[in-house]
Amino acid sequence: MPGTLRLGGRIDQLDCAAAGACSAAGSFYVGQQAQPFVSTEENGTWHKAQTITGAGPGPSPALDSLSCRAAGSCVLAGAIAAPGGIQAATAAQVNGRWGPARALPGVRTLDRGHNSAIDAVFCPARSRCTAVGSFGILVSGKLFVTAQR
Repeated sequence: MPGTLRLGGRIDQLDCAAAGACSAAGSFYVGQQAQPFVSTEENGTWHKAQTITGAGPGPSPALDSLSCRAAGSCVLAGAIAAPGGIQAATAAQVNGRWGPARALPGVRTLDRGHNSAIDAVFCPARSRCTAVGSFGILVSGKLFVTAQR
């Protein structure tokens, strides 16, 4: 995969919206810090891997759940480093371009600033995405489910 040879990383997720239209997500390490990256295949050709802005490097960013509803339209989910721990986060690919990782709105209020993460995301074609995760991981551990168009 172009752009990954010197990174020494690994692919954690792969999703294909159609033949020859896939996205792959993984991470590489900068010292002890993980840095998430993605690569997209268009018409059977893989593009150079790129890092996800807003997601590291850090001690615990893990954007390792991927779902693509159509070619060039994917959601990557997991957690990013935040003050006081890790927070559930997503990054979206719209029209083939990846945006930055952003903390999931509302979870910080739910977990009162404790750790949270998205464990899985699913985006069926022409529908909304649904994610499941947990918060208060180090305190009491509770599950959450969210959906967005």
